[in-house]
Amino acid sequence: MVKFGKVISASNVMVSVFWDKEGVLLTDYLEKGKTVTDVYYTGFIHKLHEVINERHAGKLTQGVLYHHDNAPVHTTHVATATIHDCGF
Repeated sequence: MVKFGKVISASNVMVSVFWDKEGVLLTDYLEKGKTVTDVYYTGFIHKLHEVINERHAGKLTQGVLYHHDNAPVHTTHVATATIHDCGF
C-alpha cells in the first residue's frame, strides 16, 4: 500500500502586472490574507510611475493610457487623484 503525503496549496494569490509594448514593467504579489486598499493601490501607481520614468524617460510627455476596471478601490477619490497626479 502506497501512502501519499499532503501538500498544502498556496490557495489564491493575487498578482498585479503592468506592461507596455516592450514588455512587463512591474509585477507585484499581494501578501496572502491581505486585501487591496486605496493605500496599497496608490502606492503601486506611484511605483509604476517611477518605473516608467526610469525605463522610458521622455515618453511620459506622450501620455500614458492607464486602464483598470471599476472595482471600488479603483474609483476612490484618492486613487483617481493619484492617477491624475501621475499624468496617466
